[in-house]
Amino acid sequence: RLAHSNVIDRYHKHREVTWWGLNSCVNNIAEVYTSQMEYERQTLFMITCIHGKDISGLTDYSIRETVLLPETRLRVNKMELGSSMLPVIRLEELPRSALFRPPLIRPI
Repeated sequence: RLAHSNVIDRYHKHREVTWWGLNSCVNNIAEVYTSQMEYERQTLFMITCIHGKDISGLTDYSIRETVLLPETRLRVNKMELGSSMLPVIRLEELPRSALFRPPLIRPI
């Protein structure tokens, strides 16, 4: 996932964060790197997913794409400067707790 601003100062190692919205991610790092990137103004999130949903077959794009559902909880594992000085934040998705599970809907 690529953020269009440098947000590395908002994340701290070993902290847990919740991403409340729907987030689209690509599965191949090569898809992220383009000649039009402005490295000093962006942040790359590298995420190890548990519950991400592959939507590759549902889009017109030729890339493999995964969606992280709302209320995804993540742990910050590492922060670094990648190639071309691109800030990189490595995150690990945490298992969903009972607090974040959607309600069970039973047919009437």
